[in-house]
Amino acid sequence: MDLSTANKALFVTMMVTVLSITGMALPYPVLAPLFNASSANGLTQFFDIPSNLLFALLLTIYPIGMFIGSMVIGSFSDVYGRRQVLMLSSVLSAFSYALSALAVYWQRYDLLLIARFLTGLFEGNIAIGRAIVTDLHPVIDKTKAFSLIFAATYTGWLIGPVLGGYTVFLGEAAAFIIASACTALSVVAIYFWIPETHSKSASSSLKQIIAVAQAQNSLKLIAHRSVRVIAFTYLLLCLGLSAFYGFFPLLLAQKFNFISPEIANITLTQTAAMILFSVLIAPRLKAKFGFKTSILVGLLTLSVSLSLVFTVSKDYLFVYFFITGAAIGLYSGLLSAYISERYAYLEQGRLMGMLTSIYCLSSILIAPIGGVISSYSVDNSIVFGGLLFSLGTLLFWRFSSRAHDHTHQVQHPLATETAN
Repeated sequence: MDLSTANKALFVTMMVTVLSITGMALPYPVLAPLFNASSANGLTQFFDIPSNLLFALLLTIYPIGMFIGSMVIGSFSDVYGRRQVLMLSSVLSAFSYALSALAVYWQRYDLLLIARFLTGLFEGNIAIGRAIVTDLHPVIDKTKAFSLIFAATYTGWLIGPVLGGYTVFLGEAAAFIIASACTALSVVAIYFWIPETHSKSASSSLKQIIAVAQAQNSLKLIAHRSVRVIAFTYLLLCLGLSAFYGFFPLLLAQKFNFISPEIANITLTQTAAMILFSVLIAPRLKAKFGFKTSILVGLLTLSVSLSLVFTVSKDYLFVYFFITGAAIGLYSGLLSAYISERYAYLEQGRLMGMLTSIYCLSSILIAPIGGVISSYSVDNSIVFGGLLFSLGTLLFWRFSSRAHDHTHQVQHPLATETAN
């Protein structure tokens, strides 16, 4: 692949990522106020379950679907081609958002649960975008490409909550309708502009598809000891981040009485910092200090920030969320590039699918635990996440120290672990 073609593929993948993540992020400023304890609507009157637990269940069901989807969608892209799998899953995702809109409009909590599960199932395709980034290496450096793709992700998280927060006057269902439209636009972009970066290598018969799902799913990688180490480390980091992402809107709604537009403004500040540090700071820091130091700066900053969330007053909320956004933007893209380089011998669709699955698993695990903890104090849910994130930071420091940050010198572990 020449540089011009690679740049085009990266640009279009970034555009599709922005559209997809915008659709994914749109509902978040709308859902938290709907499940505030003081709210009274059809969605919160489901078998007399407390609204906080209903919200936690809704947070859990989406990543359950995404966990299942990402286990196989990334692997499918290794076998059937990136473009084809990405386009089909995006079509089904657009349908699922439309179903969510109907559920909110009808005030049907049970239908909303089903719709959010299906949306998560097909949104597992975000692993494909990151696999496309790895396909472009060495024409485009992985650090640069991952920084840009994560910046596109953050842009989607910036645009989505703003649209969701400021279109709430159209009705709560409007956010899901717009999400469906954004995802449909991404389908158009994929069809016309995404080139195939990984050729199809198998037939698409039902028997073959089932065989691929069983034998090539991403979690099979964890059977290897060398992969398990980083997988467990990544899980702890994701648990901490999921606690923060999942419960900070509820924190703003309950502790500071923020409404949807105010939550959107906070999210805007945080994601702006993510984009700034991902694009401008992270590559420069890595070039000067290497992967290990650069990643650890971001990890340590976020560890401290999450653990001290209970000390933040309303006057310093924007400063606090800018700092957390800067830390997330600094480490996220670098960590993915680091893992991709260290395990470059693996099929990258499977590898990126594994990382996505781990993130989804963290959301599944943290949502019910955080929901129970938040019944006492929503601050404590985030502090608990901070403790897990700090442990993950410690494990990453040990892991990267043993590797001496020379990923190209690491022996192919699967060649020596056949017996394991």
